[in-house]
Amino acid sequence: MMSQSSLSNGGLTIVQKVSAIIFIVFGGFFACADPIDVHDSETVEKGYYLKTSLWSSLDIPVCWENPNQISNRDRQLVISAVNESWSSAAPLNFYGWERCTNSSQGIRIRGADDHPHVKGLGAVSNGTRDGMVLNFDFKNWGSTCSSSETMRRDCIKWIAVHEFGHALGIAHEHNREDTPDSCKDSPQGTNGDVTVGEWDLDSTMNYCNPIYTNHGQLSVGDVETINAAYRHLISSTSSEPRTPRRVSVRLRRDNSVRVTWKPTGQGQSHFVIERSKQKRNGTWRAPNTVAKVNAGVKRQYDSPRRGTYRYRVKAINGRKNSEWSAWKQIIAE
Repeated sequence: MMSQSSLSNGGLTIVQKVSAIIFIVFGGFFACADPIDVHDSETVEKGYYLKTSLWSSLDIPVCWENPNQISNRDRQLVISAVNESWSSAAPLNFYGWERCTNSSQGIRIRGADDHPHVKGLGAVSNGTRDGMVLNFDFKNWGSTCSSSETMRRDCIKWIAVHEFGHALGIAHEHNREDTPDSCKDSPQGTNGDVTVGEWDLDSTMNYCNPIYTNHGQLSVGDVETINAAYRHLISSTSSEPRTPRRVSVRLRRDNSVRVTWKPTGQGQSHFVIERSKQKRNGTWRAPNTVAKVNAGVKRQYDSPRRGTYRYRVKAINGRKNSEWSAWKQIIAE
């Protein structure tokens, strides 16, 4: 049960207890082994994770159990929230995001008007049906989130960041043994087995944070924790990613533009797509970023206004960037 009490909307703070929020079900078992303390006096690392639950790869598949019951717009809110938080903090590649099949592995998400939760930290729930539940309606649970459309959308994003923290193996920060007496929220869900640095009030994983899930923003401690947890995998992908090949652009019947490419190698965590518009004098405007997408994505759609455009793509992995591909030009009618 989460007792964080502040939800902001349009700059105003609504102080209200939100009952029965995010918890973790783990087969009735809660880890109780003495946590390992990882602390370097020269750093400010903070966090709490379950080492035995970490994924064996930085590429983690995700699928939707019931996408027909969740609007595409709402699903995109989750994808964007995850990409802008955990995937930006570390070279994590959440890919797929299609309808689940009976054999789908990875994180399987069900949308339901119920308390958001995961059925196990990290890879413990790999391939588990309804392994993560996210709320998009907030009628039967978390009614404060339905006070306005802006609040509903914010809650979708904030809660997604929290739950994907669990899906990566991060436990609740207030479950730590060094949680101060000033934090009155009871421990919830599975404990971690690695304690990183000092207790972090600002963590998106901390119920005692006065800002609800830290409004989906990772604290410095959250960033340090995810990089500490997956350091062994991140170091193996530190080589420079290679430039995408076979980049092409095509105008579709609805006048949108489809950009496609082929990955070169496995060193990237994301692709970045840029667009530039031609001026009347034949020169080109400064390029703008169209999208940053996970490494599993091989196409991107754009809807520019009429004019002549060119597109290019590069690969990144959080540490290094490839060279840009050659520009590909197209006329949008």
